[in-house]
Amino acid sequence: MERTGLTSWDFDRLPETFEQTSHGRSVHGYPALVDRGDRVDIKVWDTKSQAHRSTVIGIRRLLLLNTTPPWKRVLAILSNEQKLALGHNPHGSVPALLDDALAAAVDSVVEQMPGAVVRSRKTSIGRWRS
Repeated sequence: MERTGLTSWDFDRLPETFEQTSHGRSVHGYPALVDRGDRVDIKVWDTKSQAHRSTVIGIRRLLLLNTTPPWKRVLAILSNEQKLALGHNPHGSVPALLDDALAAAVDSVVEQMPGAVVRSRKTSIGRWRS
């Protein structure tokens, strides 16, 4: 069930619950996507709320990993004055500021999803194309 190093949604479905018997005992858990920065892992959490929070953030990471930001085009059309004005930001650089803006846009899209969590490849692809 658990996997590491995912950079795209390369599995069919992320189940809502997981159950396995080990040494005569039944183990229950909640599979979730986990943001690892440059990749996403699938981990089984103890509680549904942990899994939900983790998966929303994991979906965000998968979207960001599969988005090519248009920063070269954006920066090419800005004047030097505009670049200097944008340079005075808490992120330390214009590209870092733009990356944060992209992450905020992705967060907004994820928040607007009915049910807030995508669980299947088909659903994730369909939602992001509409």
